[in-house]
Amino acid sequence: MKAKRAVSSLLAAVIVALAAGCATEPSQEQLLPQAKISLAQAQQTALARAGGGTVQSSELEREQGKLVWSFDIAKPGSRDIIEVLVDAVTGEVVSTETETPAQQEKETREDAKKGTGRSWTENVTAPAEPFASSGRNRYFILEPGHQLAFEGKENGKTVNLTITVLDETRQVAGVQTRVVEERETADGNLVEVSRNYLAIGAQSHHVYYFGEDVDVYRGEKVLHEGAWLAGANGATCGIAMPGDAKVGARYYQERAPQVAMDRAENVSTRETVNTTAGRFVNCLKVKETTPLEPGNLEYKFYAPEVGLVQDGPLKLVRYGFVKK
Repeated sequence: MKAKRAVSSLLAAVIVALAAGCATEPSQEQLLPQAKISLAQAQQTALARAGGGTVQSSELEREQGKLVWSFDIAKPGSRDIIEVLVDAVTGEVVSTETETPAQQEKETREDAKKGTGRSWTENVTAPAEPFASSGRNRYFILEPGHQLAFEGKENGKTVNLTITVLDETRQVAGVQTRVVEERETADGNLVEVSRNYLAIGAQSHHVYYFGEDVDVYRGEKVLHEGAWLAGANGATCGIAMPGDAKVGARYYQERAPQVAMDRAENVSTRETVNTTAGRFVNCLKVKETTPLEPGNLEYKFYAPEVGLVQDGPLKLVRYGFVKK
């Protein structure tokens, strides 16, 4: 899904679906009452120790028996990441380490082999709740007719991407999902069409991702790379966008073993993005990675009450509601 890229009839079916894999690891809220130092205070300390820079990610965790705030900090003109751990009880700096891109990639590969890893641990909780096939949260609009159009340069070609929420639903893993179509062209030639299946939590307002059908056009061939459905071949639903998009939130968007395991981390909610469609402030910046492709990294930006406004080099050129 490039956007990375009516209430369901039976609550019992919903709970079954969640038990099949929608539920994630406990959130950091369970650790917060133990922290005497706030995120803002710890971040100020970490940035001072790093000599400035931009916080790429933050997390409250236990490390070597201590409750710490962990920060990954990037410096202008450098691809290295400075990791600073700040004691969440005393406010003292516990450690400072610098990781080169090669070290970061090695760590990602080791995490992928283990299937887990300290460097990336999901912390967004998916409660047992009814689903709806239409709705919205602050950064994602799942309502029929909503459309986003993008343009940009990739590999020397002009790429156009149109994302449309269709007036169409599909039953996936016992849940009525909304169909969201993504259509991509390169220099005017159709290269990919995907039909994504999404639903929204009636209580959490998480937007859940139940899979996609994909058509990739390569010459006269039509491939289906990356296609998956929750409930088939061990796949379960992921979270496309949390209802409460806090900085530091980490969540799997896709959960299809060996096929699609995209994961996301919210790194900022104060970004400004300038596009042909307008200037958007207080945007959510999302870092996307996957253990299936160590070293692969993408950033997406979402504007409040609009949705996705930048996907890598592709920027928003048009948005609103259309008749489909």
